Amino acid sequence: MSYTYDANNSGVNDPMQCLEPFNYPPTALRMDSINVGQPSQNLPIESLALPDLMKNPHVQAMFNNWKDASNQVVQTAQMQQTLWQENCRLNTEINALQANRQENIWLKHLSASYTASPVPPGGSLEPGGLEYAAIKATGCMIKMELLSLPPPRDRRAKDRQKTKTYFRTYYPKEWDAALAKMETQQPLLALCAAHWKADHVLGNTLLVKASADSDNDEELDNKSDDDNKVQISPESKKRSAGRRPHKKKKKKRNTTRGHGANAPNDEEVVPTTADTEPAGPEKPPVITKKQLGPSSFLQQHTAPSLAVDTSFIQVDPSTTFSQEFPLIPHAKELLKSMQSNLSFQSGGPSDDIIGFLDRIENADPHSPDISDDDKNESWGHYQFTATTLTCMTVLISWDSVRNPPANEGPAQPKSLLALHAIISTPANELKDAAPPNSHISSLPTGLGSDPMDSAETENRDEDGNACTHAMIQVLTKDELKELMKDRNLTTLGINKRSKDELLSIILQAPKNHQPSKQAIDNVLHSRKAKKAATRSTTKT
Repeated sequence: MSYTYDANNSGVNDPMQCLEPFNYPPTALRMDSINVGQPSQNLPIESLALPDLMKNPHVQAMFNNWKDASNQVVQTAQMQQTLWQENCRLNTEINALQANRQENIWLKHLSASYTASPVPPGGSLEPGGLEYAAIKATGCMIKMELLSLPPPRDRRAKDRQKTKTYFRTYYPKEWDAALAKMETQQPLLALCAAHWKADHVLGNTLLVKASADSDNDEELDNKSDDDNKVQISPESKKRSAGRRPHKKKKKKRNTTRGHGANAPNDEEVVPTTADTEPAGPEKPPVITKKQLGPSSFLQQHTAPSLAVDTSFIQVDPSTTFSQEFPLIPHAKELLKSMQSNLSFQSGGPSDDIIGFLDRIENADPHSPDISDDDKNESWGHYQFTATTLTCMTVLISWDSVRNPPANEGPAQPKSLLALHAIISTPANELKDAAPPNSHISSLPTGLGSDPMDSAETENRDEDGNACTHAMIQVLTKDELKELMKDRNLTTLGINKRSKDELLSIILQAPKNHQPSKQAIDNVLHSRKAKKAATRSTTKT
């Protein structure tokens, strides 16, 4: 039931008296006529159109507020969409700028490196250059980081030197990270595949430290041996007896170091009980016995079966010419031009050429002077670049190679091998430059001749002493010691001397005490005989 207030009703003095007792629900409200004095129309508010509702100022104000709020919501949504699109565009631009910046930094670093120290193809860095010093400093820094690693749990790593092989075995992840760091800081080291340059540089840096540590260990061992030789009192016999097993253990370790060609010398005397304990009345005197170390030949027989077979290596230059270069068409013209050139003098090759060829002929992968990092698959690289005698430093001119005199017959077989080394390089590049078989027979050296046999009678001075640095540097450390003993060149602390020191002692000695070419060849022949015996034993 609805009630309507009529303003024209004069029967009621106060209009609010009629409205107070009633509650009007929203659906029952009625709109009075706007025109005062007109009779009111009872119309529900739901049936009114918008223009009629807008005639009410309150409804119109509410409608305007709602319209403004809707416009603000729409503008806010549009602004958010615009900001999101701008953010995506800026992120894409930032990523592109960062990529360009990294590329520019890399190219700038590479250009600066090559500008500061240009390295030609196949060339090398100068030791005094800035790039060389930077690589050396980086290697030393990473070496200290590797050496600071804690010791591994494997007991076998306790007495091993911390070389490249050591870190590859016990710290493979740290070693790979060190190589990556080397290549990142020095882009020149990343030019070779499989991290070869970085691996080689870091391995050599560790090898220098390892060799210095091994020398210090040998000095400490020798000092401890000298201290143990001091006589002790009878009251301390029991204490010295407790230390005796330690001395035996040290003796066993020294024997392990002297395996193979580094076997202890025959003249070394091992102290026994009579050296440290005086003969008391209750004990008979003990005679000091001279213990002879095992010979290197016997130890060669007990070598492991993992020996590298080098029997396929051919040294005879005539065989190499006939088998490897049968179709070289220009060798005859080359030999004729060498003979017709007035500035090209006849004679033997230089000392560096002889030493270079001797080093190739007497290459021994089982040499005790080779470190663990230069064995197995690294032995070829060591054989090519281990010393200063390389192809780039030795084969520099025709004056160093010379040619064999025609009237001396097989007196200079080394020069033919050097000639082959010279011819082989352009033959590999031009693919059409080697002498045919018909001209090999005219060479002074006959087929099947042994270069070492002919070199035993020739290529020496008048007094038989043709000892040069290039000739004796192919010998091992133990072979140099044997030559010094035969020539009475033994000095104090000969076992502590390095190979370079032994070479300087031999070269600085008088000529009558220097080993002759015949003696050096005999040592090399004995080495080959031992290698042949070792191979035969391994095969059986």
